[in-house]
Amino acid sequence: MRAGWENYRTEENEKAMPLRERLEVVESLRKENQEKLNRLLELYLNGDFPKDMLETHKNHLETTLNALKREQEALQAQLDRQVLSDEQIKTIQEFITLLRPQIETTDFETRQRIITMLNVEVTLAIEEGQKIVYARCVISEDVALTRDVYN
Repeated sequence: MRAGWENYRTEENEKAMPLRERLEVVESLRKENQEKLNRLLELYLNGDFPKDMLETHKNHLETTLNALKREQEALQAQLDRQVLSDEQIKTIQEFITLLRPQIETTDFETRQRIITMLNVEVTLAIEEGQKIVYARCVISEDVALTRDVYN
């Protein structure tokens, strides 16, 4: 099971790489624009430029910063959904540990309901002469909460 988790995490991290790269770009752009806004404030305080001219640039920079912040939050949320954290993996392992003995002693219909609830997908393959089973499922907050039912 541990090897399966590691393979899964490796795959998900590779899939998430473009998101991470875009997130880095957005963070860099936010930093650049914040520095520009700070320099603009210094120019205003020094009285080197007319206030209305600086106000226009300030509004533009603030609009850009707000848009970048929204994009950064959206990218981070997408990344959080796509990649499992160590805590999520630990929770899933605990869930499996609690569920396993119950599955072994339940009737077929209950097992079928559990499989449906977890949205289990199984792929059978033959690789290098060996039969291999690839299984995936989705464990959401709702499913994690139902684990108490099987205690």
